[in-house]
Amino acid sequence: MAGRGLFRRNPEADKRELDAEIEAHLKMAAADARERGVDDAEAERQARREFGNEVLVKDVTREAWGWVWLERLRQDLRYALRQMRKSWGFAAAVIGTLALGMGAATAMFTVIDRVMLRPLPYAETDRLVEIQEGSKAGMDYLPTFLDIAEWRKWSRGFDGIAFYQWATGRNFLEGNTGSEQIGSYKISANLFAVLGVSPQMGRDFRSEQDGFAKSADAASVILSDGAWRESFGGDASIVGKTVKISGEPYTVVGVMPRGFSFPFDSRTPQVWALAQHGDDERGRTDKTPEYTVIARLADGVKPRQAKAQLATLQTEVVKGYIDPDDRKVRSDIVLKGYAATLVDKDVTQALGMLLAAAGVLWLIACVNATNLLLARAMVRQREIALRGALGAGRGRIVQQFIVE
Repeated sequence: MAGRGLFRRNPEADKRELDAEIEAHLKMAAADARERGVDDAEAERQARREFGNEVLVKDVTREAWGWVWLERLRQDLRYALRQMRKSWGFAAAVIGTLALGMGAATAMFTVIDRVMLRPLPYAETDRLVEIQEGSKAGMDYLPTFLDIAEWRKWSRGFDGIAFYQWATGRNFLEGNTGSEQIGSYKISANLFAVLGVSPQMGRDFRSEQDGFAKSADAASVILSDGAWRESFGGDASIVGKTVKISGEPYTVVGVMPRGFSFPFDSRTPQVWALAQHGDDERGRTDKTPEYTVIARLADGVKPRQAKAQLATLQTEVVKGYIDPDDRKVRSDIVLKGYAATLVDKDVTQALGMLLAAAGVLWLIACVNATNLLLARAMVRQREIALRGALGAGRGRIVQQFIVE
């Protein structure tokens, strides 16, 4: 029986062969005893006594073959299922307790993953920052285009500074099957370049020095993958066609990749058109449009370094404001990682507390399930003692309970 490998072609045949070898050994030992004058019954008893625990010998031999662990696992599974059918109330209590703990923890982790952990669909997101103007008192303000132009001209801490603005009101995209409400945004020509993402079809907006629409792209639009598929059925020839957004005609110049959205995680299809430069852009008054600014840090530049540089520059920028109150409240720079701006601080803390609570609930469920199993083990003391007396080792018994 030596030299048996891990994988046997016929384990049942091996068992029969082992049984035959043991039986032959016992017969030979009994025959020797009879030759010494011992009667038949006593000879068989002596042979079995000298041989030892037959079941234990079989287990030790099968372990040497290497595949016995698989057989034991199958036996343990069958036994565990029989125990569950026998004590279905106990099994239901344990399964329900664990399911409650796992369900709560899984649900909360899914929310955390969706809101906080899932990577943004942009390139090198750790270099993306959002820039606002503010004061030491903590008030934040969106900058005007003249301020953005000064940052672009004099700051050396960024590879690019872009801006965007939500198109006010309810906007509808007229597609092949009717109108659909969309998220519409006016953006600078370099926004997608700053994000490090290119259209999957067509082209990006033509880059202009100030980022505003010029005659070539004044009536152009880029569609999100969702808007392209839902409104136009994934028409492969959509680039170059004219579509209407809230009644206004636009020429489609590109379609963004699937999964891309900006601002991030929009629940509606999105479209992007170039911001239009108006007379109001030339001043810094209450009527001057304000923009959300997103920028990409230059390679090797830390956020604090870029902020310090902009803060120094801002002391000169605010001199362009006539109102002294504006100069006061816009005298500082607020620079945050873009990912950090997507979730409010209070929401982050609340989600963290809920996840911790779900973890505690999971631990409580584990403790309760353990107590139930320990109580069950106390009831089965006689069974465990009997299995030990029959030759089952401590590891073997523990394995059985782990499988259950």
